[in-house]
Amino acid sequence: MAVDVSKDILSEKSRASMSVALFGHDINQPTNQKLQLRDVTHTIDTLPIELEWMVREDCNIYNFICMSCVLSDEVEEHTDEDLVPHLIHAKVPGYYIKPPIETSVYYMDVCEDMRGGEYVCGDIVVRPESNMCITFPSQSSHSVREVTFTSKPRLTVVCEKYKILPVVERYINFPWYRK
Repeated sequence: MAVDVSKDILSEKSRASMSVALFGHDINQPTNQKLQLRDVTHTIDTLPIELEWMVREDCNIYNFICMSCVLSDEVEEHTDEDLVPHLIHAKVPGYYIKPPIETSVYYMDVCEDMRGGEYVCGDIVVRPESNMCITFPSQSSHSVREVTFTSKPRLTVVCEKYKILPVVERYINFPWYRK
């Protein structure tokens, strides 16, 4: 099973722009505002420029899940297909629905002193860092260990990459936002 870890993905300016687009504020600026967490699904045509670095040539639908993780948050073992139940609920016929091909987890902001929160996939354990991305096959069973200490929320963007027939666009208007 292949897990690709890439560090120093974006410039500070690009990270700030992406955080405004996805979380409602610049992560480099202190704020007391509550984060605007929402999930969004894009086609290749509606994908904002801040997210184009996640494009995979054989995929046409990108499902983004924005998370702010704090103390004691953990994710039990699972495979990725967050968009599938939303498509079913939107009345997309089942024969159009396929699981994602690949998932990228981008760690936008991580407390340097965080304890726990490691990504685990089989024997592979990765400690997240700010501006790091992990990419792996979506159907690989994986989990995230419990966070036992952090002084700030970990901001993470999960991108599930799908190849779905374009006819699905008849059922959903993209970009498609969900809370």
